[in-house]
Amino acid sequence: MLKRYPEVAAMIAEMVTEMPPEKRLPGSALLAERFGVNQRTVMKALHLLAAKNLVVIRGTGGVYPVKKSVPSRRRSGIIAVVGVASDTELAGFIREKLSDSGYRPVFLDFDPEVFEENPAFVLNFPADGFLFRFSTNFNLRIEKHLSDIHMPFVLLNSHDEYEFADSSSNDLRKGWKLLLSYLVEQGCRKIAFIEGKPAPGYEKYEEHIQQIFSEQLGDCLFGGKCFFLDYGQDTVKLFDILVDEFLKLEDPPDAIVTGSGVLANFLLAKFPEPHSFYIGASWDSNSLPPPGFLCAFHDSHDRAGWALDRLILRIDGDTRPWEHHISPVRLQIPANEKISSETTI
Repeated sequence: MLKRYPEVAAMIAEMVTEMPPEKRLPGSALLAERFGVNQRTVMKALHLLAAKNLVVIRGTGGVYPVKKSVPSRRRSGIIAVVGVASDTELAGFIREKLSDSGYRPVFLDFDPEVFEENPAFVLNFPADGFLFRFSTNFNLRIEKHLSDIHMPFVLLNSHDEYEFADSSSNDLRKGWKLLLSYLVEQGCRKIAFIEGKPAPGYEKYEEHIQQIFSEQLGDCLFGGKCFFLDYGQDTVKLFDILVDEFLKLEDPPDAIVTGSGVLANFLLAKFPEPHSFYIGASWDSNSLPPPGFLCAFHDSHDRAGWALDRLILRIDGDTRPWEHHISPVRLQIPANEKISSETTI
């Protein structure tokens, strides 16, 4: 039940927008009854909204909306796009998307830590709004800072714990479901998953992937688990050894899949066509996947288009809570396969 708190927070946030700042929110028991959850879920949702500076919790005095006067900001006609290189295909799409909007993009291809270490950069940067491509690295402190200075922004991907702009976790699950279902349909009895370990603090990614593969494959999951390798100087060497060990087995996997574009490209280079097993991946990057490569991919163009539309609305004064968004996930199948080359879910 606690996992529903982001959804409950979004519903309370929508309710708060219609309330005057002096009016107290209903008690947690009434909110729990209204949304069909327990009081712990309601309190977790309220604390999330307090962290976003949308409500103030006054102990036994209750919870109240936070209403702020938005300072006037001189328009620059610039949208800062953070985490996207200016020479990528996605950057070209963003330029075209904004060509008739009255805004032009400025691409800032650096890490989110810049905002944590230099918050004044955002305050002084001549932009009307920010589009971030960051996902798991995006920090709640950054969002609070942007909210405090009333800077419109949209996240192209969502954070692990808080739903900001879209439901990337749902996209991930749908993408793997497409890919794994296809491999099973092709007769694969054992499917191996290999990935680099996530950054410290994001171990839930491993649990999430393990759950997806266990539910989807059951006994078809090679080794009964997903394999996560420690990134380092010898990552490729370690990956090479592991794959070679797989293929030396009397009953090797029928398919090897990964969530990393780097490791996917390594597999393709290590085992050029024709190879006796399937190679597949989840592909989520600034560019489209290589043609003829078996993969489930998130269409960054569609997602960016949606995010830019929402950002411009926010810049123009739209104060509605972010809506829940699910972007397209497609399965790309090599042309020599029996079924069509693209399926959409």
